Amino acid sequence: MTYTVYFDESGTHDGSPAVSVAGYVSTDDRWTAFGADWRCALDEFGLGYFHMTDFANRAGRYASWTEGERRDRFERLIAIINKHAMASVGTVIQRGLYERLVTGEARKRSGGLYGLAAVSCAMTIDKRLPTAPDRQVAYVFESGAPGHGQLQRILRDNMRDEAPDRIRIVSVGFENKRRLTPLQAADILAYELYKHLPRQLGLDSRPVRRTNLEQLAQIPHDWGVLDEAQLKQFAYVITIALQFGTGTWQTATNPTVHSTKRRSGLKS
Repeated sequence: MTYTVYFDESGTHDGSPAVSVAGYVSTDDRWTAFGADWRCALDEFGLGYFHMTDFANRAGRYASWTEGERRDRFERLIAIINKHAMASVGTVIQRGLYERLVTGEARKRSGGLYGLAAVSCAMTIDKRLPTAPDRQVAYVFESGAPGHGQLQRILRDNMRDEAPDRIRIVSVGFENKRRLTPLQAADILAYELYKHLPRQLGLDSRPVRRTNLEQLAQIPHDWGVLDEAQLKQFAYVITIALQFGTGTWQTATNPTVHSTKRRSGLKS
């Protein structure tokens, strides 16, 4: 069976304290049904596509929406996601920790903050989906993010791993989220994790407040923040890979992220 995972990122702009990469996995037939429902909703809302940052900041077409319209329309979109997506994954990395612990060639080869967060998400998918010789995964990322060229190389290196007990990567693509509706769903999750997950996990001193994460957590999910020990391990694994001339992660000891279900009270 082939699964497709759609990822987007948030916080890659200059001065951002953290970067998040997050996305949804499902089968192609479920993604087709998702696209039909999503497109129908957007047509009713008078939108060509959904952009979470503009929605959150009441910009552009979203400026005229009443509070009731904002609530009802957003809840409808979340319900469509939860109906069709099988699960979600997401990783947040704090910029200060990354810049202190991942340096030199390891930073370049990881694809920067974005690339490392994306690889962490791919590793999570590798661990969470049932393993079988016929299980394959196609990865689709939003185009234009810094470090996407290096990320593409890393993932394609892993496509050469033909071990029968591994989930095989069959393709890696970078697309415009205005054209692909599942990337718009990933945009919502990446934004919410960037804004609120560090607070939920006690890594940000700002007060925790009610967020959309509670609705997004109604399907199986694996979200987390890489801590200092995990970033050190990533840097070590990348360095060893450089020494031995391989860019694959599947034969290395994989760092894991802190699960929000242990610390934030969100449903698993």
